[in-house]
Amino acid sequence: MPDSEILDHMALRQELIGRAHDMFPVLRERAPEAERNRRVPDETQQAFVEAGFYRIFQPRRYGGYEMDFQVMLDICSELGRGCGSSSWVYSNVTGQSWINGMKDEQAQDDVWADNPDALIASAFPGKGASVKAVDGGWVADGQWSFSSGIDFVDWVNLQLFVKQEAGPPQHFFAIVPRSDYEIVDDWFANGLAATGSRSLRVKDV
Repeated sequence: MPDSEILDHMALRQELIGRAHDMFPVLRERAPEAERNRRVPDETQQAFVEAGFYRIFQPRRYGGYEMDFQVMLDICSELGRGCGSSSWVYSNVTGQSWINGMKDEQAQDDVWADNPDALIASAFPGKGASVKAVDGGWVADGQWSFSSGIDFVDWVNLQLFVKQEAGPPQHFFAIVPRSDYEIVDDWFANGLAATGSRSLRVKDV
């Protein structure tokens, strides 16, 4: 990387951390209402989008910054001073863009080609969730849980554990669009209530 690009990268890094630092007062002000509503406010998420926070791991061809993991930790540290739930949701959602950036180009294009601001949550299989292998892929059915930020994302990264004839299940990720799942309002937690870590339901997807 040329020296000029390194300097630009360092300047952007500090700019992003500074933007997160400046959000501290408004995040603290919104935190009590966010806890009561059991989700981070849309205004907060939009502010994160406009600040460029979700682009830190995104590939450059979609307008991303391809930064290192420490940048996310630094941003989270600042956001968490104002609202722990907002910081938690940010780290989970931006972490999924990091994972999607390691997938093949088709998966990346599916998410970002038409909408570079598209966001991704993740979810773990709940009780009764099933995955079966079919020709060319898998079929998922049932409920997946602990999907922080599910209220405002465009996609969800389902974690699939596919049974094998011999040996332990294999672990896969499947990127699923919002049109293919239903949000289940079941997040009633005492702590970090505002993370909105609800479940979602898929039917033979």
